[in-house]
Amino acid sequence: MGEFTVRLLEELAPNTVSSFVGLATGQGEWVDPNTGQPGEGAYYDGVIFHRVIHGFVIQGGDRLGNGRGNPGYTFDDECSP
Repeated sequence: MGEFTVRLLEELAPNTVSSFVGLATGQGEWVDPNTGQPGEGAYYDGVIFHRVIHGFVIQGGDRLGNGRGNPGYTFDDECSP
């Protein structure tokens, strides 16, 4: 598919950015949704985009590959005006 660049706005969404960076680098803790065991390494390595709509959206970050998996934790939405 190619490469893309993500701009992270920590001043607007500090918890979201911290979570993403921790999962992407392997420095954050996560639970493998396939096994229920603590995960090792970078969460996103080998993860597919499970939803692709050309010219509109890509969605990924789910180790189950169906849009229903998660890293084993949640946090409140960080909405900005």
